[in-house]
Amino acid sequence: MTEHCPTCLRPYKPLSASQRARRGDYPGREREAAEGATEAQYSKSCRQVLDYLRFRWRSEQRGLGDGWVSATHLRFILDGGDGPRRARQLRDEWGWPIEVEMRTNPRQAWYRLTADAPVAEPSTGGGPLTLFAVGS
Repeated sequence: MTEHCPTCLRPYKPLSASQRARRGDYPGREREAAEGATEAQYSKSCRQVLDYLRFRWRSEQRGLGDGWVSATHLRFILDGGDGPRRARQLRDEWGWPIEVEMRTNPRQAWYRLTADAPVAEPSTGGGPLTLFAVGS
């Protein structure tokens, strides 16, 4: 028996493995889904945000500025689009190492790329298992 939407009672449509991974039905698998991805698969707005964050990262490497970009500036880059959302998407779904910092006056988020390539989370498998006794 298939599951139904509690509001409209229509059955949920089946999703492919990559859709489930991007939706978050399998926590921790987002980066696995993104491993084989290329930058050509990113949306246009994600590419624009990534290109600008890379430009600021390279400038920081040369000693020009600190690499931080405000949420307002990311919106400006996308002509009013949701630049901060694209930065979070690059971090969470595609594995780019993007730091976020909340600053005041004005209160907004600031974003900074910390490396020029996506990183994968450390593997949890294959290492020795340590057991801890509780009680007794």
